[in-house]
Amino acid sequence: MSSEFLVRVVLHEGEDLYETLHEEMAFQKFQRTINGKDGKTYELPHAEYYLSLDSVHDCEWVLKKAQCALNETISSTVNNCRYEVVVTKAVDIAWNGLNEVDKKPTIAGALLRKIAIAAK
Repeated sequence: MSSEFLVRVVLHEGEDLYETLHEEMAFQKFQRTINGKDGKTYELPHAEYYLSLDSVHDCEWVLKKAQCALNETISSTVNNCRYEVVVTKAVDIAWNGLNEVDKKPTIAGALLRKIAIAAK
């Protein structure tokens, strides 16, 4: 049996930490996209994450995984950053207005992302 979760994270006074947070959440197997029943993949809203597990877990276990990512993110800063986290175990997920992910990234798009990252 599998479990699905949606996690929302808000960083206070840490807007510049979101890229690091995204990397740390990905390391913990959280995704910033979700697959629709139509077979397409969609981008979740900013700082919203999806986690699908092959085994049964509860929200507290998922919260601990998210907090590990947050601790790694915040430990890289001089000042502590206050944050809020909400974990929801999903039974059924519906949405409207999410952007479809371009499944065929272009070379130009990849170069632009690398330039943007290097510029930070």
